[in-house]
Amino acid sequence: MSDRAPFTFQDLATGGTMMAVAPFERERFEQLIGEINDRFGLSLEPREDVYTLLTDRLRIVAGRYWQETEAIDRKSVSDRLKKLSKDVQSVAEQLKPVREGIHEVTSTEVVNFLVQTIGLAHRGALDPPRQQLETILEAVEHLEGYCEQALAVLSHIPGKKGQRGLAWYDAFVELMIEAADLLSLRVTTGGDRSSEDQYATPFTVLVAGVEAALPEGAASNTLAACVKRIQRSLTKLNSAPGQNASKE
Repeated sequence: MSDRAPFTFQDLATGGTMMAVAPFERERFEQLIGEINDRFGLSLEPREDVYTLLTDRLRIVAGRYWQETEAIDRKSVSDRLKKLSKDVQSVAEQLKPVREGIHEVTSTEVVNFLVQTIGLAHRGALDPPRQQLETILEAVEHLEGYCEQALAVLSHIPGKKGQRGLAWYDAFVELMIEAADLLSLRVTTGGDRSSEDQYATPFTVLVAGVEAALPEGAASNTLAACVKRIQRSLTKLNSAPGQNASKE
């Protein structure tokens, strides 16, 4: 028996969104490194391998952010599918007189009028108008079947609880630790407690600067909030098997 977690509605609805746009311009990277050097008296180099690492992995982090924070309203999806299914059934029922058989006079008259209208609209440039309407009916019937299948699938897929959170931020901090290592930058979150910049370290300023490249709403409002997030993720990473992230 497989140990894989059951497929969820959230997985289905957000499928294919594990990578998202997170533009981080080379100019901004160089500017950020310059700001850190000026602020802390360092001589870091805006290395190309660090920039490549950030631009490649930020897209994945952004994708995880969207997956974990963009809640899917399962009930609304279900309600809309049911309404669409009902509407499609109504359309199919009204177009059925295009086929041979016994039908209501009014429905037959509507179909016949549609056939004439199609003929006038295309002036014989397409297949016979009645054949056109039959093709439309077939497409509508297929859509009706797809709606039924979608509702059936939805009823058997459990919703995923606890999607909202900051699990995506752990992946972001892991990325920033890698970047800091390449820059020979210590992973610290404790600045000068006696100054207004008590949360500022080269690492936290770097993290806060790169946060700005993430989707709107993902970045921290203040450096203090950013540091709190970093510390939370460092604690989790330090407690995870095989992890050796450090915090000072």
